[in-house]
Amino acid sequence: YSQELTEASRSQLTKALINKGYMDAEVEVDTTMRPDKKKIDVTYNVTTGTPHRITSVAYNIPDTAISRLVMSDTIASTIKPGTLFDRNNLDAERTRITERLRNRGYYAFTKEYITFYADTAENSYDVDISINVRHPRRPNQATIAVADTASHTKYYIRNVYFVTASDQGIPADELRKMATDTVTYKDINVIYVGDRYIKPEALEEKNFITPGKLYRSFEVDRTYEALSQLGILKSINIEMKPAGRIGSDEWLDAFVYLSRNKKQGVTLELGGTNSEGDLGFGVGLTYLHRNLAKMSNLFTAKLRTNYESLSGNFSGLINDRYTEHGAEVGITFPKFEFPFVSRNFKRRLKASTEFALSFNYQERPEYTRIIAGAAWKYK
Repeated sequence: YSQELTEASRSQLTKALINKGYMDAEVEVDTTMRPDKKKIDVTYNVTTGTPHRITSVAYNIPDTAISRLVMSDTIASTIKPGTLFDRNNLDAERTRITERLRNRGYYAFTKEYITFYADTAENSYDVDISINVRHPRRPNQATIAVADTASHTKYYIRNVYFVTASDQGIPADELRKMATDTVTYKDINVIYVGDRYIKPEALEEKNFITPGKLYRSFEVDRTYEALSQLGILKSINIEMKPAGRIGSDEWLDAFVYLSRNKKQGVTLELGGTNSEGDLGFGVGLTYLHRNLAKMSNLFTAKLRTNYESLSGNFSGLINDRYTEHGAEVGITFPKFEFPFVSRNFKRRLKASTEFALSFNYQERPEYTRIIAGAAWKYK
């Protein structure tokens, strides 16, 4: 038993209730000693009281462009009249507004720009909420006055660079010195540092950050998710670097840093069985190639052999053992492959395509058979 931990638990329970809107909540602790068993019973008595509820929600957003975006989606707000004055909902609303703005070009916007003012009257459980979105801070200011009329800036994507070196923060001049090859393919630039182990086509197909368009946070997330389908890549890090102002617009360069996974791998499996004295064994061998044709296509080849000796009377039967030999080869494409389907449709799908051939030879006491097949699967 620790008195300090008991008090910490009481304090945490009180804070949790207050955060849920029970502003008058009280938590008391009763302890009962049990000396004969060297134990103590701890009871937390919780009095919640009447919860505070939100009666009205107002918005104070001086930036008219920001205001239009926020006010056009208030139906999705987590703060609504009649709901509990839940501080978790307030934080969720900050996150929701921030994500909405960052998906519409406001790269530098953070949820710290959003504040709340709660107005409660004495002896009342009604709360009036005001949501405030402040102006951006200037470089030489820790805070900014409400009267300042600076507006938040939209950012556009200038260039997209794929760098086959996992180190982030490499200056552009250093990258040029380290680069063994630089390739421009459609909307992307690939800076190879070392071996040119993956083709630009494979990277461009998984890229959703488009030069010339507004920065959108969800496109960065989609690029992360799409690139993670490429088995040859061990890690992916995307960094946005300010590229300065061109005209009245701010621009960003997207740097996608890649680190390489092992290209090939071999796995050996050994197993033994004992079924009522009948001994057997199994051997399996699997070969992987994660970068077939330098497009991160996964090639697999599997071989397996199982054998089990049998005892007893085999009169009238064909074989006196269990034997199985199997082989399978397959290629997995990290994209949706289907004829007569547009490229944009394929990119929208998150499926991969697998083509496999299999062969299996079996001997049983009752029969001998061969099973062969082909499969085309999406997953």
